Amino acid sequence: MARGALSEQHYQNYLKLKKETSHYETSYADRRRKDRAFGRFLKSAKKQMEGRKPKG
Repeated sequence: MARGALSEQHYQNYLKLKKETSHYETSYADRRRKDRAFGRFLKSAKKQMEGRKPKG
């Protein structure tokens, strides 16, 4: 790119495809572990919010 061999648009497209490839190469187990961790986070946040509600 510094020598002008690639246009900025082509370079940005390359970076996007590289990012997508790494996302899809993650294993099923890795994705499941991340999803479960996020689910536990949401559950705990919801529980904390319920504890803060005024009762009445």
